[in-house]
Amino acid sequence: LTTLPNGLGNLISLTLLDLHWCSSLKLLPNKLKNLISLIILDLYGYSKLTLLSNGWNNLISLTTLLLHRCSNLISLPNRLGNLTSLNNLITLTTPNPIKCLSLIFLLNILSNFYV
Repeated sequence: LTTLPNGLGNLISLTLLDLHWCSSLKLLPNKLKNLISLIILDLYGYSKLTLLSNGWNNLISLTTLLLHRCSNLISLPNRLGNLTSLNNLITLTTPNPIKCLSLIFLLNILSNFYV
């Protein structure tokens, strides 16, 4: 899998998006911001991911974001701290995971943060 389907952003009732080990995927489309019902986003092993684009503040239902083994991830979106439903952020084996947390207040909304 190197790209996601064009219509993915139209699935506004989607609650789980599992991109587990999609290591050939080059880009997360901006249309993901339309997935307002998304609860879990699993990006485990997405090794080509370097940045998460902005627009994440629309993911109001997101409770769990898995970034384990995203070995090239260097930053998180500035608006990630606005996701008040987010309570699980897993960044195990992500280089400099604390550096990725550019917004320290993000830690106030997390009940589970694994580095």
